[in-house]
Amino acid sequence: MQFILQVPFILHNASAVERFSDYHIKEDTGKTTMQFILQVPFILHNASAVERFSDYHIKEDTRKTTMQFILQVPFILHNASAVERFSDYHIKEDTRKTTMQFILQVPFILHNASAVERFSDYHIKEDTRKTTMQFILQVPFICTMQVL
Repeated sequence: MQFILQVPFILHNASAVERFSDYHIKEDTGKTTMQFILQVPFILHNASAVERFSDYHIKEDTRKTTMQFILQVPFILHNASAVERFSDYHIKEDTRKTTMQFILQVPFILHNASAVERFSDYHIKEDTRKTTMQFILQVPFICTMQVL
């Protein structure tokens, strides 16, 4: 699956039918490679509950999915449990079961938490324990984290 989005949306770590710009999408991504090309901020949650953002809703199970996020706006990433460093920005990442690549060109916020944080009104939560994810960011990021 490839989603080319030009508006904000919400992505959930689940597997039921959700709404996206009046288009119903039902997808089993347990073994699917997905690429998200986003031109605006979005909300990503690791939950099975429906959230709302600019009337765009997407529920997605990323537990066994390879995902690539090409973002052109700031976002918050909630994730794992090991301290990594990238381009003078602290990143906490659990690489025990996850392969992640961060290509950052500007600041963003990365959190290792299961709660929603706030940055420019954009919220993202993601469980990458069993997911291979690649984040290509073209906007600034700020990394806040807890040292283990």
